[in-house]
Amino acid sequence: MESLNTIHHRHFRIFMGLYTLAFFLIGIAATSYRYLQWLTHWGVTLTLTYFMLKIANKHHQANLIFQIVLPIEATLTFTYWSFVFPSYTLEQRPPLIYNISVHILQFLFLMFDFSYNKIQFKRQNLLYPIVLMLLYGLLNFVVTMIDEPIYPTLTFTDIKSLLFMIFACVMLVCAFEVCILISKSKGKAEDNDKAAKL
Repeated sequence: MESLNTIHHRHFRIFMGLYTLAFFLIGIAATSYRYLQWLTHWGVTLTLTYFMLKIANKHHQANLIFQIVLPIEATLTFTYWSFVFPSYTLEQRPPLIYNISVHILQFLFLMFDFSYNKIQFKRQNLLYPIVLMLLYGLLNFVVTMIDEPIYPTLTFTDIKSLLFMIFACVMLVCAFEVCILISKSKGKAEDNDKAAKL
Protein backbone atom coordinates (compact mmCIF):
# COMPACT_ATOMS: atom_id res chain seq x y z
CA MET A 1 0.00 0.00 0.00
CA GLU A 2 1.27 3.46 -0.90
CA SER A 3 2.09 5.81 1.95
CA LEU A 4 0.16 9.06 2.29
CA ASN A 5 3.37 10.94 1.49
CA THR A 6 3.80 8.98 -1.77
CA ILE A 7 0.19 9.65 -2.76
CA HIS A 8 0.60 13.39 -2.10
CA HIS A 9 3.81 13.44 -4.10
CA ARG A 10 2.05 11.69 -7.01
CA HIS A 11 -0.79 14.24 -6.86
CA PHE A 12 1.79 17.04 -6.84
CA ARG A 13 3.40 15.58 -9.98
CA ILE A 14 0.03 15.31 -11.71
CA PHE A 15 -0.71 18.95 -10.81
CA MET A 16 2.74 20.03 -12.03
CA GLY A 17 2.36 18.05 -15.23
CA LEU A 18 -0.95 19.77 -15.97
CA TYR A 19 0.39 23.18 -14.91
CA THR A 20 3.44 22.81 -17.16
CA LEU A 21 1.26 21.50 -20.00
CA ALA A 22 -0.84 24.68 -19.75
CA PHE A 23 2.24 26.91 -20.12
CA PHE A 24 3.59 24.66 -22.89
CA LEU A 25 0.34 25.17 -24.83
CA ILE A 26 0.30 28.92 -24.09
CA GLY A 27 3.88 29.15 -25.39
CA ILE A 28 3.02 27.23 -28.56
CA ALA A 29 -0.07 29.40 -29.15
CA ALA A 30 1.90 32.62 -28.62
CA THR A 31 4.99 31.73 -30.66
CA SER A 32 3.86 29.05 -33.13
CA TYR A 33 6.75 27.50 -35.10
CA ARG A 34 9.26 29.75 -33.29
CA TYR A 35 8.53 28.07 -29.93
CA LEU A 36 11.93 26.40 -29.53
CA GLN A 37 13.84 29.63 -30.29
CA TRP A 38 13.82 30.38 -26.57
CA LEU A 39 15.80 28.26 -24.12
CA THR A 40 12.98 28.88 -21.65
CA HIS A 41 10.68 26.80 -23.86
CA TRP A 42 13.25 24.00 -23.99
CA GLY A 43 13.07 24.05 -20.18
CA VAL A 44 9.26 23.98 -20.20
CA THR A 45 9.28 21.07 -22.66
CA LEU A 46 11.82 19.10 -20.61
CA THR A 47 9.95 19.80 -17.37
CA LEU A 48 6.70 18.62 -18.95
CA THR A 49 8.48 15.50 -20.23
CA TYR A 50 9.89 14.78 -16.76
CA PHE A 51 6.54 15.04 -14.98
CA MET A 52 4.72 13.01 -17.66
CA LEU A 53 7.34 10.24 -17.47
CA LYS A 54 7.13 10.18 -13.66
CA ILE A 55 3.33 10.01 -13.77
CA ALA A 56 3.63 7.10 -16.25
CA ASN A 57 6.11 5.36 -13.88
CA LYS A 58 8.92 5.53 -16.47
CA HIS A 59 11.44 6.23 -13.72
CA HIS A 60 14.69 5.48 -15.54
CA GLN A 61 13.93 7.88 -18.41
CA ALA A 62 12.46 10.47 -16.02
CA ASN A 63 15.54 10.37 -13.79
CA LEU A 64 17.82 11.08 -16.74
CA ILE A 65 15.60 13.95 -17.94
CA PHE A 66 15.60 15.35 -14.39
CA GLN A 67 19.42 15.42 -14.38
CA ILE A 68 19.22 17.52 -17.54
CA VAL A 69 16.34 19.84 -16.71
CA LEU A 70 17.11 20.84 -13.10
CA PRO A 71 20.58 22.34 -13.78
CA ILE A 72 19.28 23.95 -16.98
CA GLU A 73 16.35 25.48 -15.07
CA ALA A 74 18.70 26.74 -12.35
CA THR A 75 20.87 28.36 -15.03
CA LEU A 76 17.83 29.76 -16.86
CA THR A 77 16.29 31.24 -13.73
CA PHE A 78 19.47 32.96 -12.60
CA THR A 79 20.61 34.24 -16.00
CA TYR A 80 17.13 35.36 -17.04
CA TRP A 81 16.50 37.56 -14.00
CA SER A 82 20.12 38.76 -13.75
CA PHE A 83 20.88 39.54 -17.40
CA VAL A 84 18.04 39.00 -19.86
CA PHE A 85 15.06 40.55 -18.06
CA PRO A 86 16.87 43.85 -17.29
CA SER A 87 17.92 44.14 -20.96
CA TYR A 88 14.33 44.00 -22.25
CA THR A 89 12.32 47.14 -22.87
CA LEU A 90 8.85 47.20 -21.30
CA GLU A 91 7.33 46.27 -24.67
CA GLN A 92 9.64 43.25 -25.07
CA ARG A 93 8.83 41.70 -21.71
CA PRO A 94 6.44 38.76 -21.61
CA PRO A 95 3.40 39.10 -19.31
CA LEU A 96 4.42 38.97 -15.64
CA ILE A 97 2.34 35.86 -14.81
CA TYR A 98 4.01 33.98 -17.67
CA ASN A 99 7.45 35.27 -16.66
CA ILE A 100 7.04 34.17 -13.05
CA SER A 101 5.60 30.80 -14.05
CA VAL A 102 8.35 29.81 -16.48
CA HIS A 103 11.30 31.66 -14.92
CA ILE A 104 10.71 31.07 -11.19
CA LEU A 105 7.90 28.64 -10.32
CA GLN A 106 9.00 25.92 -12.69
CA PHE A 107 12.46 25.86 -11.07
CA LEU A 108 10.96 25.96 -7.56
CA PHE A 109 8.59 23.09 -8.34
CA LEU A 110 11.49 21.01 -9.67
CA MET A 111 13.45 21.79 -6.49
CA PHE A 112 10.45 20.75 -4.39
CA ASP A 113 10.28 17.49 -6.33
CA PHE A 114 14.03 17.03 -5.83
CA SER A 115 13.54 17.33 -2.08
CA TYR A 116 11.30 14.24 -2.19
CA ASN A 117 12.72 12.11 -4.99
CA LYS A 118 15.67 9.76 -4.69
CA ILE A 119 17.37 10.74 -7.94
CA GLN A 120 21.13 10.52 -7.65
CA PHE A 121 22.95 12.97 -9.91
CA LYS A 122 25.92 11.29 -11.57
CA ARG A 123 28.84 13.31 -12.91
CA GLN A 124 28.96 11.29 -16.15
CA ASN A 125 25.45 12.61 -16.92
CA LEU A 126 26.72 16.21 -16.95
CA LEU A 127 27.45 15.63 -20.63
CA TYR A 128 23.71 15.63 -21.44
CA PRO A 129 22.85 19.16 -20.27
CA ILE A 130 26.10 20.46 -21.79
CA VAL A 131 25.25 18.93 -25.19
CA LEU A 132 21.72 20.31 -24.95
CA MET A 133 23.07 23.81 -24.18
CA LEU A 134 25.51 23.56 -27.11
CA LEU A 135 22.67 22.52 -29.43
CA TYR A 136 20.62 25.45 -28.19
CA GLY A 137 23.60 27.78 -28.68
CA LEU A 138 23.89 26.59 -32.29
CA LEU A 139 20.17 27.15 -32.90
CA ASN A 140 20.37 30.60 -31.28
CA PHE A 141 23.37 31.50 -33.44
CA VAL A 142 21.62 30.44 -36.67
CA VAL A 143 18.40 32.31 -35.83
CA THR A 144 20.35 35.40 -34.77
CA MET A 145 22.40 35.42 -37.98
CA ILE A 146 19.49 34.90 -40.39
CA ASP A 147 16.81 36.85 -38.53
CA GLU A 148 17.43 38.85 -35.35
CA PRO A 149 18.83 38.23 -31.86
CA ILE A 150 16.53 36.12 -29.70
CA TYR A 151 17.92 37.71 -26.54
CA PRO A 152 19.29 41.28 -26.40
CA THR A 153 22.23 39.97 -24.34
CA LEU A 154 23.23 37.37 -26.93
CA THR A 155 23.98 38.99 -30.29
CA PHE A 156 27.20 37.10 -31.19
CA THR A 157 28.73 40.44 -32.21
CA ASP A 158 30.54 41.59 -29.08
CA ILE A 159 32.58 40.47 -26.10
CA LYS A 160 29.50 40.67 -23.85
CA SER A 161 27.89 37.83 -25.80
CA LEU A 162 30.96 35.66 -25.37
CA LEU A 163 31.15 36.43 -21.65
CA PHE A 164 27.43 35.69 -21.28
CA MET A 165 27.84 32.28 -22.96
CA ILE A 166 30.86 31.42 -20.82
CA PHE A 167 29.02 32.50 -17.68
CA ALA A 168 25.96 30.39 -18.61
CA CYS A 169 28.15 27.32 -19.18
CA VAL A 170 29.99 27.79 -15.88
CA MET A 171 26.64 28.32 -14.13
CA LEU A 172 25.30 25.08 -15.66
CA VAL A 173 28.29 23.06 -14.44
CA CYS A 174 28.06 24.65 -10.97
CA ALA A 175 24.32 23.92 -10.78
CA PHE A 176 24.97 20.29 -11.73
CA GLU A 177 27.71 20.01 -9.08
CA VAL A 178 25.36 21.43 -6.44
CA CYS A 179 22.76 18.83 -7.47
CA ILE A 180 25.40 16.10 -7.01
CA LEU A 181 26.17 17.39 -3.51
CA ILE A 182 22.48 17.57 -2.59
CA SER A 183 21.75 14.06 -3.87
CA LYS A 184 24.79 12.69 -2.00
CA SER A 185 23.74 14.40 1.22
CA LYS A 186 20.20 13.00 0.84
CA GLY A 187 21.69 9.52 0.42
CA LYS A 188 23.81 9.94 3.56
CA ALA A 189 20.82 11.20 5.54
CA GLU A 190 18.84 8.10 4.49
CA ASP A 191 21.74 5.85 5.50
CA ASN A 192 21.93 7.58 8.90
CA ASP A 193 18.16 7.16 9.37
CA LYS A 194 18.43 3.43 8.58
CA ALA A 195 21.39 3.03 10.94
CA ALA A 196 19.52 4.84 13.72
CA LYS A 197 16.63 2.37 13.39
CA LEU A 198 18.88 -0.70 13.83
